[in-house]
Amino acid sequence: MENSTKRKRSEDRGIIERKLKTGETVFDVRLWHGRRAVMVGGFRSKQLARKMYRRAKVEQDQGIFDPNKYQRRGGPRCTPATMTVKEYADQWLAERRRKYKPTTWESYRSILTYKIIPTLGHLSLSVVNRERVKEFLLDELDRKTAAGKEISLKTVKNTIKVLSRVLNSAYLDEFIPRNYAMDLKDLMGSPAQYLVVPLSTDEEQRFLQAVRAYQIEWYPFFFLLLRAGLRIGEALALRVEDILFEERQILVRRIWSTGGLQDNTKSNKERRVDMSQKLTAVFRDHIDRLTREAELQWKPAPTWLFEGLRALPYTQQYVRRSIFQPILRETGLRKFRIHDLRHTFATRLLLQGDSRGVTLKYVSTMLGHRSIAITADTYTHLIPGNLRWAVDLLDEIPSSNGCCTTCGHPLPPTASPTATQDRVAA
Repeated sequence: MENSTKRKRSEDRGIIERKLKTGETVFDVRLWHGRRAVMVGGFRSKQLARKMYRRAKVEQDQGIFDPNKYQRRGGPRCTPATMTVKEYADQWLAERRRKYKPTTWESYRSILTYKIIPTLGHLSLSVVNRERVKEFLLDELDRKTAAGKEISLKTVKNTIKVLSRVLNSAYLDEFIPRNYAMDLKDLMGSPAQYLVVPLSTDEEQRFLQAVRAYQIEWYPFFFLLLRAGLRIGEALALRVEDILFEERQILVRRIWSTGGLQDNTKSNKERRVDMSQKLTAVFRDHIDRLTREAELQWKPAPTWLFEGLRALPYTQQYVRRSIFQPILRETGLRKFRIHDLRHTFATRLLLQGDSRGVTLKYVSTMLGHRSIAITADTYTHLIPGNLRWAVDLLDEIPSSNGCCTTCGHPLPPTASPTATQDRVAA
């Protein structure tokens, strides 16, 4: 709070309040460019003036500040008629570079650059309305469908989210009367279009066989995604020391993304993921091989499990484009994403729940979801019939021998989560 107050006081030194002949109070911003003072004027609130001040300071730090594009005092105000969606979006993005994580900021930049700005960027804020926003979203969905691409719920949701945040900021700045991107989720179509489709047992085996045939050194990586459900960035960020063989667990505490190595996970919490016996054996062999290769080449002991150039992990882009996609083409299987290996892991665990005691909470913990609700929303459609036994139990009264007094049949047994995962991985 104290730092925020100090920042506002510093910004307010460059803000000048004045009254117009009409009696209206407006605010001017004074900026120094070298020895030259640049005045930007006519803001209707001090909040808007502060935002302009911050924007200009960001541009000065980046070396792209152009005083000629700023309006002088007495000139036309910075209004929705003079500012385009692109200009405002660029300002919005620059102001939030320090607020968001590098990965989040980069994803927002990508969505704005490749999806929103090409269609809406040229428009003035004054002509943006709900109909234009709806048209943009529907056109985006139509283009995907026409191109024969699978519609990703996550992509659609993220596009709406970013656009909504930009327009909400413009609304708070009094550039538009309301946020026109709100309540547009009903346009995304039936949820059935976006349901997770895990790999079948046959597809999984064919894929792993192809990995062994064409990129055998990457077999531990893809087997890890299928048997532990890590995100690709989490898997690439694993160190040798993160494999806890005695506990048969993987310590997940960082992520490797486009923004570089992050010392936290997506949920900002480290977690321990149980390893099956087969996965443990695969990693023993993998680490032994890395150690032997390092010794033969007179190199230090390996640090990363999947180390690329410059003693850093391979990038996600490299793995997707140079490893995963060529392997997938060789298999002749249907097109699926590398993230679907994680979905397959979760689905296989949940399908054991009716008979082996695997809870939704356990699966959520293994996946590193922020809440159990995320897991439920993503996966429970896959197992409606398998959960029906849970409702039937309401009619059953257990006896002392563990059998139902109504029908005499044994009640579903329970098992430890680790033991269950071992059976799933077999």
